[in-house]
Amino acid sequence: MNHPINLSGFWLKIGVLLSVFVLTYANTMAMIFQTWTSRDDYSHGALVPFIAFYLAWKKRYRFRQFAIFPQVAGGLTVLTLSGVMLLLGTTGGVISVQQLSVLTAIPGLIWMLLGTQYLKQLILPLVYLPLMVPVLLDPVITHIRWPFQLITAKYAGVLLKIIGISVFQNAQYLELPNITLEVADICSGVNYFVSIIAVAVPLAFLTQQGWKPRSFLLFFAIFVGILANIVRVTLIGIWTYYTGSSIVHGPFHIFQGLFVSTFGFVSLFLAAWVMAKKLSSKNNPDNDRVSTSIPTYNLKRFQKAWITAMVVLMSTAGLVYSYTPHPVPLNNELNSLPKTIGQWKGTDSSVKGYPYRAPGADHEMVRTYTNPSGQSITLYIGYFESQRQNKELINYKLSALYEEAKGLELPIAGNDSISVNKTMVRDGARNIALVYWYDLNGEVVANPYMAKLLTSLDGLANGWTNGAIVIVHSYIDDNDFSIALDRQRDFIQNLYPLLHSLLSS
Repeated sequence: MNHPINLSGFWLKIGVLLSVFVLTYANTMAMIFQTWTSRDDYSHGALVPFIAFYLAWKKRYRFRQFAIFPQVAGGLTVLTLSGVMLLLGTTGGVISVQQLSVLTAIPGLIWMLLGTQYLKQLILPLVYLPLMVPVLLDPVITHIRWPFQLITAKYAGVLLKIIGISVFQNAQYLELPNITLEVADICSGVNYFVSIIAVAVPLAFLTQQGWKPRSFLLFFAIFVGILANIVRVTLIGIWTYYTGSSIVHGPFHIFQGLFVSTFGFVSLFLAAWVMAKKLSSKNNPDNDRVSTSIPTYNLKRFQKAWITAMVVLMSTAGLVYSYTPHPVPLNNELNSLPKTIGQWKGTDSSVKGYPYRAPGADHEMVRTYTNPSGQSITLYIGYFESQRQNKELINYKLSALYEEAKGLELPIAGNDSISVNKTMVRDGARNIALVYWYDLNGEVVANPYMAKLLTSLDGLANGWTNGAIVIVHSYIDDNDFSIALDRQRDFIQNLYPLLHSLLSS
């Protein structure tokens, strides 16, 4: 039987539960905060929880229409799933899985404690929350960055021609008479779309009425983001053409990526103001005081949901804080790898200058091998005795390897083969053919997500998270990627048996 809520007792239980939730996810929240302070494109993240709370607060009078009807079974399923993700993310040092766990736990708690009607009313704030973390958006941004580089280069070139500056566009390059500009991946502008959209969503729902004007404002935000970056690159072209300055981003670096979000914010607020003036003549219906009564609930059902949520969160916290991975040292040092592999003769090189080294690796080796024809291949191995946060086999600092990588099957001894990744990266004016894979106790994995998953499962089941990344690369002097890959294939076929025994701990 439902009764009016005892507000003091209700909020006391919610406060205790929130405290346990914060304790459980303290490390994950600290890493989210670090993302906000270390990445310009997510500097808006600190505002997202407050905006989401305000969007929920706007519906506070509507909530009073519905009785609180906890869904213990459904909420328990979601909350347990989020706890498993937190454990997997912790054992494998996978920030994205931990972030996803937070985003899953919040609706799980709402569903468990308040019920389906409340969950439906809070869809907008919950859908808005992922804008504070890169877990869901970074994979999308990675795949659209290259098309946006080309779009920016193309239309910036058009604008430069219109104002009388001679320019030739070659893919992402703009060749001016006195300088060649590259619209690099970080200059594609898409990184700052997240900030613009993060502002556009609450602005659309708080200043506009109906889905049409709200949708228009959101699409306008995307358009402005694209236009702002085109204008930015055009201004860089004008600046470098007429001044000859080597500081391509202009005085005080005003033409850097932050220009995109600033331009976008100003345009967005102006558009919202104009649309609100012309299209909005009524009060926002979300502000209507639909009911001033106190919601009702079934006390026994709510207490059962609350106790269940407390048990799940405290159990998860206990497992997270008690977990400690066991380091797995190598049986032999990496330098024990033979310097003669087939027809290839090796010479050790400095690790410090290697551009694709794995941050935090416990053991590293860089060696350049040369064949009788004078062609060279560089081998890098980075081995982790264990992984933890900020000391991971798969690190965002190696994103240049991941973005354009494709799978490749390499035959080895007998009829066996291994799955690796192939890609081509740019080093100044030269291209590099690059093959890499992950070795987890002798098991070769190409897919980074699979490597993270296996590391997490090993951590949970066995208490170890060791692994290595192996990179083989060579310059494409003959401008033929396939020829370079053939040389690397021959080298890896001779290398793999030796490497397999070295890294199988």
